Amino acid sequence: MSAKAKATRRFIMGVAWRQWLTVLVGAAVIAAMVVVAETARRDAQRHLHAQVLAERIRGDGEAVAAVHWQGLATLRSGAEALTAVQKQLVHRGLANWDALNATLTKLQRVEPGAVSTRLQNTAQTMYLTGMRAFLAFNAGDIKQVLRVDDAFLRPQFQAFEVAAEQAATDQQTVARQASKRAAFLYVGSLVVGLLLLLLLGWRLHRQRRHVSLSEARLILERRSEQRLRALVEHSSDVITVVDPALAVTWQSPSVAQLLGHDPERLLGRRITELVHPEDAVGVEHALAHTKGTVTLSARFQHSNGDWRHLEAVADNRLGDPAVEGIVLSMRDVTSRKALEDELRHQAFHDSLTGLANRALFEDRLVHALARARRTNEPVAVLFLDLDDFKTINDSLGHEAGDELLRAVAIRIAGVVRASDTAARLGGDEFAVLAETLEDDDEARRIASRLLEAVALPFEVAGRELRVSASVGLAWSDGSIGVKELMRDADTAMYAAKDSGKNTAQVFEAGMHRRVLERLELTGELQHALDQGQFELDYQPVVNLQTGDIYGVEALVRWAHPQRGRVAPNDFIPLAEETGLIVPLGAWILRTACQQASRWSESLPERPPITIGVNVSTRQLHDPRFPQLVREVLADTGMEPSSLALEITESLMPEDGASVIEQLAQLAELGVHIAVDDFGTGYSALSRLHHFPIDTVKIDRSFITGIEQDAGKAQLVQGIVNLAESLNLVVVAEGLEEPQQAAQLRAMRASYGQGYLFSRPVAPEAMFALLQDPAVLAAAA
Repeated sequence: MSAKAKATRRFIMGVAWRQWLTVLVGAAVIAAMVVVAETARRDAQRHLHAQVLAERIRGDGEAVAAVHWQGLATLRSGAEALTAVQKQLVHRGLANWDALNATLTKLQRVEPGAVSTRLQNTAQTMYLTGMRAFLAFNAGDIKQVLRVDDAFLRPQFQAFEVAAEQAATDQQTVARQASKRAAFLYVGSLVVGLLLLLLLGWRLHRQRRHVSLSEARLILERRSEQRLRALVEHSSDVITVVDPALAVTWQSPSVAQLLGHDPERLLGRRITELVHPEDAVGVEHALAHTKGTVTLSARFQHSNGDWRHLEAVADNRLGDPAVEGIVLSMRDVTSRKALEDELRHQAFHDSLTGLANRALFEDRLVHALARARRTNEPVAVLFLDLDDFKTINDSLGHEAGDELLRAVAIRIAGVVRASDTAARLGGDEFAVLAETLEDDDEARRIASRLLEAVALPFEVAGRELRVSASVGLAWSDGSIGVKELMRDADTAMYAAKDSGKNTAQVFEAGMHRRVLERLELTGELQHALDQGQFELDYQPVVNLQTGDIYGVEALVRWAHPQRGRVAPNDFIPLAEETGLIVPLGAWILRTACQQASRWSESLPERPPITIGVNVSTRQLHDPRFPQLVREVLADTGMEPSSLALEITESLMPEDGASVIEQLAQLAELGVHIAVDDFGTGYSALSRLHHFPIDTVKIDRSFITGIEQDAGKAQLVQGIVNLAESLNLVVVAEGLEEPQQAAQLRAMRASYGQGYLFSRPVAPEAMFALLQDPAVLAAAA
């Protein structure tokens, strides 16, 4: 029972005791009033009785006097001897004297005051004198009787009569006053008793009301205590009371459910014994110094050894006699803590790869640059971007692309140092923050390890895949900010791509200019397409055996009004990134087919000229592309067999179902499908028979130096032999020396293309070559 409930119970008992005391006092007062009134009544009755006795005494005295006067009358009549009448009068007088004497005795007993005493004395004197007269009367001495009567007895009778009358009057007055007093006291007793009863009833009512209220409050407190105990015992929250030494003095049963501990076994133990060592100091400090209420969070150990995150509200009730301790109300927030950690991790980590995201990377870079300014130690930032990831993503699908990104992230995390921060900034772009570098070469070594790690084969969707990456590297000693350093690393990364990909470049000041030019070109591409600034040059494909022109390849050029002619390598990647390659490719296809049709019309004696048009990744993955080719052929009147669509080797992955479907639709139109830059991708020649391919163009990297490198010669010979077995036409690109052409003819290669025969030329120059190919035959 709480102290408040005990105080309420003591109050109820005190009120009950006071009720009985009030009743007893009231009863005593009423009894006293009744006794006083009864005494007054009896006193009045006594005085009334005395009045009656006084009246009787006066009557008895008059009777004695009457007998006396009759006796004297007979004596004076002259009788010399007692007659019978006189004797009878004597007897009557004696009887009257006896009655008077008895009445006086009663009056003396009822009213023993001065009046009764005086009457008694007067009657005694009168009696004695009467006895003298009686004795003289009996002796026959009539004279003596008369003398006594005249001298004594008559005045005494008169005095007694006056005293008796006065006594009767006085007793009447006293009796009347006593009756009034008795009546007043009776009425007063009734009034006082009634008032006292009313007051007593009011007091008892108030006290009973107080008792009822107190009992109701006590019942409510008991119910509250029972409800509180039930809530505490069945609540999922843990209620713990500790003393100033943090020892447990009371423990709710819910601790068994939450932490698996027996509540009884925790009594007397310090609460910090259950707290994680890293949190114990903070908990002890918070509980020891709190003066009111404080909220804290800590890890508490479960009986099975696990740690649970609990949030506690500590209320200092050491000054409360009912508690005398610190009350801890604790609840399990392990799930909420885990969710907060997960949300915090999601806020600063990439959801796909688990690496740091851009926000966390930039935050750590801010602190790293601040330390660099203090310690003068450089900080390096490396940007890594996968080469041709869009092609891979479009070919294999986004799920496979995401799987590749996760695998790349694992490789990156595996080669960086423990002190470095690896992040995914978005898309296929990754970054590494390298601190505490021994020298500049250490950052270069990190870049080399990144390139080597990415270059190893990946297992994606159950198939082997090879990719490459470009890495940009930039340093700072804290003199530039986060944005500038990241911009420099990004610039170096694009420089690595421009230099041929699969390499690392260190930022140089001149790179900014090239990046700006790149941005300007990107912005001018759409305008150039709208203004018709693009042109097509054509390069002949020559029959190595006869020297005749077999066909031409259409090559796009940008005739920029300020920059002059812009090379394809400077704007084709930008067109790929921006998606403008689709409308640009459609323009190239239509323009090339129109030109080929005009040549065929102008040179009807020549066999149809095959014209090759490069097809980009985005074009081939556009489901509308076959319909576009069909429309262009119909609009230009060109024979489908005169069109060769050249695709890069990277467009032929192992599971290129969508690519195969597109190529099949194109093959049904009757156009040729050629693989451009063969040998630079990741497909095997043996897999070409899965695709509707009829031409293979060997990349110039295999042709350059073939006349001096026996290994290259053997490799090219193997390609030619395998292509011949698959009924594929072989075109060797990049021919510049007559020895190369001679060696390829010896290998039975069908066609060649390169500066040995002609550079890409304008349509007019190409038309002249078609009219007189003698110069080509001489070169061949």
